[in-house]
Amino acid sequence: MPRIIDQPLRPFTIFELKAEISLPARALKEPSSLTRVSLDAMKGEGCDLFVRTSRESTPSWVDFLNEGTANRLPPLLNANTAAILFVRGGDRILAYCFGQGRSLLRSDSYETDFGLKVALNSVDVEKLRCLDTRTFEQLTVQTRRQSSKSTPLETFGLNVTHDLLRAVTGEPRDPQLATRLSGRDALTLMTRLSFLDIRRQAEELLALRESTAYQRDFAWVDHLKEERDSGRVSLLDGDLVDRLRRGDVSAMHIAPPEMVDLERISGYSFNREYDVRPDPTLDRYLAALRHRHALQVSMIKRHELHVHVPESDEPVHSWSVYRSLVVESELDDKRYVLTEGKWYAITKQLTNDVRQFMTRFERGTISLPPCKTSEPEEEYNARVAAEQGWACADRQLVKPDGARTPVEFCDLFTPERQLIHVKRRSSSSTLSHLFAQGYVSAEAFLYDRSFREQSRDKVGNLASLIPIKEPNSRDFEIAFAIIGGDHRRWPHSLPFFTQLHFRNTAEKLMRFGYRVTLVHAKRI
Repeated sequence: MPRIIDQPLRPFTIFELKAEISLPARALKEPSSLTRVSLDAMKGEGCDLFVRTSRESTPSWVDFLNEGTANRLPPLLNANTAAILFVRGGDRILAYCFGQGRSLLRSDSYETDFGLKVALNSVDVEKLRCLDTRTFEQLTVQTRRQSSKSTPLETFGLNVTHDLLRAVTGEPRDPQLATRLSGRDALTLMTRLSFLDIRRQAEELLALRESTAYQRDFAWVDHLKEERDSGRVSLLDGDLVDRLRRGDVSAMHIAPPEMVDLERISGYSFNREYDVRPDPTLDRYLAALRHRHALQVSMIKRHELHVHVPESDEPVHSWSVYRSLVVESELDDKRYVLTEGKWYAITKQLTNDVRQFMTRFERGTISLPPCKTSEPEEEYNARVAAEQGWACADRQLVKPDGARTPVEFCDLFTPERQLIHVKRRSSSSTLSHLFAQGYVSAEAFLYDRSFREQSRDKVGNLASLIPIKEPNSRDFEIAFAIIGGDHRRWPHSLPFFTQLHFRNTAEKLMRFGYRVTLVHAKRI
């Protein structure tokens, strides 16, 4: 593609409209509020430009400052300008957004992986700068790994069986395409581009979206394959609606599909204007529905999750509830996950690998008594310790050397040198915390003398079982005990991503030399 050398280096943010949107105006939230501008340079062929004139508003913090001033502050105004240039490339349309242009698009009007596909097919795997990943369990963990300079993929330490790649930033293999690019929903290019060259660029980007070049370096992103069979998607959607009508949210949660600035936001809502809460929850969404029994998938796609900031009356980000859901489901003995508005089939190879690994833990080496439904976790641990003659170290924190925060050595410690970490399984708790706690404690126990000395103080008359000098890890067992859940299919009844997270944690602990077990305690 030719480039005009004397063009300034500019950032371009580009979305791909969905195939069913043939007229650009249908992608806009409020087309009647925008001005359509004729394009003499292109003679109007294949391009449509819409602009929003400046809207001035007083920031909310001005009133706060005025409370402490002798004289009112001079007028302080924010101005929000926006433009979208729609460019046709073949039978698809790209939306080039300028200023606040993205806010003009309907949240369901564009493809949610266009930018990532183009970036993976064009980025130099040896010159990456930033990767965004998502992991799943009863909550979504979004992680950004950023390098101070361009570096190979291996530097970022991804777990390719656990991390879902959601964004990538780096240098393209073709320097004529851009000096830097970043891909997520949108593609952001830093490049020199003449307006007259934009049609050819659009066609090039759409060709890159269709490429399979990514499979050379990023083949593992296909662990989750998009389900494109409309019949199966319809069945999965129907099951989702039935579960929401019943209020069964045990294998799903809601979370922003993109990273948000947590230091800046005031909260989330499902209605744009009021009832802003610190965290989005499905209970809150269901409570806001007037007729839950009449819920349809079309309504879930129409309802929106909004992000609010103190300085604006309008939400700064909005996504459909459907796109914000993370749901695990099973259909015809095949596992699926709904994320970012698409159903993905988990590859059979990954499913079988995890199932085979979990088979080792169908029978644990530890037996725990049932936990009463009304019995708090700390009372359960204290009771079990008293009945079994074990040490209860629940809520007794130990600070590893150099760590910012203390952790629990374990919840229960046995004469057989078993470190048992206990967690009640419920829709409001996450087992990822259980596995993380066990891993951090086990690592510190091996390499931190101070941690071992402090731990001895927490286990009473079993202190002599903890050596002050570096221990032999093979003498110890790390146990994860989960209260509640389906006992009949244990541990295969755990959500798939919980099993995957456990496998990754267990494998790391076993490389340390520990024995690892998984324990189920019934709830009565």
